Amino acid sequence: MTLLNKTLLCPILFGALSLITESCVTKSGFQTKEAQIHIHKELGEQMIPGLAVTIIKEGKVVLSEGYGYASLSDSSIVDPSNTLFRIASISKSMTSALMADLQKEGKLFLDSSIRYHFPSYPEKKYDFTVRQLGGHLAGIRSYEGDEFYSNRTYSNNIQALDIFIDDALLHEPGSKYLYSSYGWNLMSAVCSHAGKGFYLELMKKRVFDQYELTHTFANKKKPINDHQRKYRTGYYKIDNGQIVEEQEVDLSNKWAGGGLESTSEDVAQFAHQFWFSNIISDSIRVDYTKSQRLNSGELTNYGIGWVARKDDQGRNYYGHAGGGVGAKAMMIVYPEDELVIVVLSNCSNAKLADIYFGLADIYTQKSPDKSGL
Repeated sequence: MTLLNKTLLCPILFGALSLITESCVTKSGFQTKEAQIHIHKELGEQMIPGLAVTIIKEGKVVLSEGYGYASLSDSSIVDPSNTLFRIASISKSMTSALMADLQKEGKLFLDSSIRYHFPSYPEKKYDFTVRQLGGHLAGIRSYEGDEFYSNRTYSNNIQALDIFIDDALLHEPGSKYLYSSYGWNLMSAVCSHAGKGFYLELMKKRVFDQYELTHTFANKKKPINDHQRKYRTGYYKIDNGQIVEEQEVDLSNKWAGGGLESTSEDVAQFAHQFWFSNIISDSIRVDYTKSQRLNSGELTNYGIGWVARKDDQGRNYYGHAGGGVGAKAMMIVYPEDELVIVVLSNCSNAKLADIYFGLADIYTQKSPDKSGL
């Protein structure tokens, strides 16, 4: 187990950060300078081992930087192009892109019964639709016991259904919002039936390749290629002022709902393409990003793999947060500003909200008028 105390980490981090700051502050205007100051302040206060931030505005990458260390054991620096982070529940958003692609081809129907697309799903007291499943309205349970730290390897997404598939639904579908990554395991089975292939095969062809995600993979205990072996992020948490290596887990129990790994640049590329390209139609995009409602009519602030909310300033934003063993992540989109912000961390209990909402405040501001200078 790697252990590094807070006082030792501080000068190491800021030695690396000072080199980054000087080079990138000169690239852009006042927003980039403000962003760097903001990020450094949060890093110093939280002592996050490693962080990657990529921001795209109006189709242009305005900031993409690594901060701190991908691994404390070998002092490898975070690279937003190459350092792999567990993206946790952002995996749901990427899985929604697979659903959208199948829907576009007339192979997936959101308002059909779950058993239409996955006939082998055991009959329950209630039926529910694909749309309800994707919106956490179906009543599928979440983790129990130590399942969040599962270290068992499942060979494919169908085998991983054994964890919960025979359990009763926890409520009548549509009556409550109950967040469930296992519900997205079931969604991967829906996609497998509709697309006639295992989840990872379909994701490679229909999402990773189509969205040009060259550094996005299923997280596995054994890296599948040299790139993963070389650049996989170390997984650490802050505990009583110390940086402690997280325990080993196997995420094959939840690939579709929380088991992918990626770089900040790939995640930002994905979000921008999903929102601002013609890979999917506007009408299909609305299916996934518009908030669903409970049977009572109450908004859930969740579509299908995408959160739909307003921030404290009243601005509409969409995206997904992720929290996993050795990871905290956020992908956020402000459509009115054509702004995408991605923040990935290798710290289980990093607090990212102040970082990404602070960046949103900076990049939704208009640049100052310098015409009179």
